[in-house]
Amino acid sequence: MSSQDRMGPGWFIFACVVIGIAGWWAFKVGIPRYLHENRSSSQMYSELMTGSSDNSTLLLVERSERDPKAAFYVGVCRWRGGCSGIEQKPEEAVQIWQRIAERVPEAAFNVGYCYEFGMGVPQDTDKAKEFYRLGSDLPAAAWRLGSLLESFSPQEALRFYSKAAAREENPLLAYKIGWLHYTGAAGVKNVTEAQKWFTKAAKVGILPEALFMLGYIHLESKAMLTPDDRVYAGSWFVMAAHVDKDGVYAKKTAPFLSSLSSDELAKAKEIAGKWLSAQGMPSAVNTYDSMFLALK
Repeated sequence: MSSQDRMGPGWFIFACVVIGIAGWWAFKVGIPRYLHENRSSSQMYSELMTGSSDNSTLLLVERSERDPKAAFYVGVCRWRGGCSGIEQKPEEAVQIWQRIAERVPEAAFNVGYCYEFGMGVPQDTDKAKEFYRLGSDLPAAAWRLGSLLESFSPQEALRFYSKAAAREENPLLAYKIGWLHYTGAAGVKNVTEAQKWFTKAAKVGILPEALFMLGYIHLESKAMLTPDDRVYAGSWFVMAAHVDKDGVYAKKTAPFLSSLSSDELAKAKEIAGKWLSAQGMPSAVNTYDSMFLALK
């Protein structure tokens, strides 16, 4: 007789009970506890803002010592306040983001932004550039770094604008790149390259400044203007004036448009109307003027 036979049916029943209890504990306690303790840092942050979990503060702060994403959200709590159990201290938020800036580009951007505008730290443009460089894989950081470099190092600014444009389709980036090529500030003046980027800015975002430059470049390229040239340039000017809510380009284009004959102006408006109708909904212009309070 085997040892299993000698133990009898009681052994089998006991084993089933033990397995059942273990399975019940795992289903009711173990797995929910594991999922609760290992939920994402962003989820914990959301719970802190809504007060829906009592232990989110402890878990998030504890995790922040080893997890840069958790540290980022502790920084957000310190910056904006409103998190249960974490006091609002903007200067400490900057310190936290500074500590993780090399691993979290959004944190690097936030530190750069704070230094650029003197928020929570003394204003320091050099420090701003340093941290924007760390986060320059983000289009926002590359853009802001480019804007700080443009006046005295346009070639470097063009490099960072181009880096941002490769990652995000923003008409403002396209216009900036076109402008640096047009003026030659970043090296040799390249009108063909400028037209390419102005056209992209015009098509993607229907920017009035890009529309204006396309008309202006056409006029500039012609020694003698034919009626067709006048209509073509006029169509860009009509569009620039039409989409500009501030009225700046209406004033800029008025002298040229008033010089067109009634027939030329009618044709320019017809071309402009068809072009605008074909573009559909323009992409939003992002000026990158707000901090990151969440991670993707």
